[in-house]
Amino acid sequence: MKNPILDPAFSHNLKSYLNSLDPNVKKNSKKTTHAIKSFLMEKGLNEETIGWANQIRARIKNFKNREFLFDAAGCVHNANFPSECIDLTFIAESENDPRIEKILFDANKLPIVRTDVRLMFFKANDRDELEHHYDRLYQLFKNHRRSELGDIYIISGQNKNTGQYYVRKLTIKQEKANSAEWEEF
Repeated sequence: MKNPILDPAFSHNLKSYLNSLDPNVKKNSKKTTHAIKSFLMEKGLNEETIGWANQIRARIKNFKNREFLFDAAGCVHNANFPSECIDLTFIAESENDPRIEKILFDANKLPIVRTDVRLMFFKANDRDELEHHYDRLYQLFKNHRRSELGDIYIISGQNKNTGQYYVRKLTIKQEKANSAEWEEF
């Protein structure tokens, strides 16, 4: 079964969910992260997934980098390489670090796991700052040596003044692709 996060409706549902969180949850990074992982456990796992978020349990034989799966929502065994995962959803955050580049570092720190979908969460002071971060992330992901055609990034920025979340999906595509790389939700 296909990863539910790749479904076009997922980004809409994620945005609605984030914006419906209790204001006290939105103000607390740890509570927000826990809520997001809980949402992913319910809505984002395909039928073959062997792990889940919040101290993920991944029964992967001979997998030496188990600690890197801590922030994953789930993964599926790679039939060709049993010690690796595919269809893995990874969550990266920059809420506790003012450097937006930390998102890119976290999103690509899985050295032997193919991460098909990455979710990034960050906060900004206003809508203009959110737009600035989206533009920077767009260039960073496009130019990063570990990004490949077909990689998908779902990026959610929170406006700290309003508490509202804005969600965008970036798909790395060929230069002459007909469809836009960015989708806004």
